[in-house]
Amino acid sequence: MAELAKKKTSRKKSGVSRFFRVFFSRGITTKLCFGILVALVLCALFAPLICKLIGYGPYEQDLFNMLRGPSKEHLLGTDNIGRDTLARLVYGARVSLLTGILSSVWAAIVGTFIGLAAGYIGGWTNTVVMRITDAFIAIPPIIFTMVLSSMVI
Repeated sequence: MAELAKKKTSRKKSGVSRFFRVFFSRGITTKLCFGILVALVLCALFAPLICKLIGYGPYEQDLFNMLRGPSKEHLLGTDNIGRDTLARLVYGARVSLLTGILSSVWAAIVGTFIGLAAGYIGGWTNTVVMRITDAFIAIPPIIFTMVLSSMVI
């Protein structure tokens, strides 16, 4: 029994190590994109600390430095009402990552339940769900988004 447990854990470790070995052997582009993603996640996690270090929050205004370019005080400059662009960018990363993660999780949950229901019921329900899925796949996402946004607005 103990040997079987050791084989399962060693198999999982070798699978994870194989994943990272193959993932990072893809070339410089993969490593660069992974590094950017890790930096973005770290910036989002430590946004309050970064804002304390730069001295400005995302909503604080510097009315004497409106629409200024990069400087010692504001590393990425300021916007039209004097807010620090770097602070707003760091806090915006939190919102963007949260939105992306939640929408992906929500789509996976809803898609799983619809797929399970269609597979379990079968027959014409399965056919209808598959034709709707085929239609979503056939339409390019940008055109679908444009049509959807024109219907909502």
